[in-house]
Amino acid sequence: MTEKYTPLDIYKGLHKKNPGTPEGVGWHDYPRQIQRFGALITPIDLKNIHTILDAGCGYGDFYAFLQNWSLVEKVGPFDYTGVDVHDDAIDWAKRTFENQDDEPKFLAMDVRELADLRRKFDLVAASGILSFYPPMDQLQIINRLWQMTSKVLSFNFRESASKSNDFQAIQTWIGFTGSKRWEVSHSYLENDFTVTIWRDKIG
Repeated sequence: MTEKYTPLDIYKGLHKKNPGTPEGVGWHDYPRQIQRFGALITPIDLKNIHTILDAGCGYGDFYAFLQNWSLVEKVGPFDYTGVDVHDDAIDWAKRTFENQDDEPKFLAMDVRELADLRRKFDLVAASGILSFYPPMDQLQIINRLWQMTSKVLSFNFRESASKSNDFQAIQTWIGFTGSKRWEVSHSYLENDFTVTIWRDKIG
């Protein structure tokens, strides 16, 4: 019988081999990780973003990206919350960013339990967390992420947008949301695409 691995099992194995690195959370390398982060925020007018939920935050690399990108200087302070199912990654993030003035929050939590946060965020971002889940779970997670945002959701997949059955399912899901504004980007990296969908254009 084939042994089944959960996403947490996979992340634990990656962390054990490459702790604290992009490879430790399933990315190939730092430059491509940064390209994916850039694709998450490029379509968004960040002047209207003050609260951010990073779903599947890993070691807090997206938070570091926002700091290095000087988001605070461009749009002012922001309230950041990162969640991840992997306790060791969350502990790593807490140690790494414990002295930040804006006091980012890192919580050990499965993304399917986000309703427990009992709040919404201007931006919900998810980079790479969906690839290790089966298609039905992916759509359930995307729907949960959508429920957590008051303004915009941005997430990515490490697959080909033009050939992916997953992407076709996501297009169908977007139709059900009623949103009138959404974008797909797949020109920044091969075999990767990012979906950004706004609530402000829901009819």
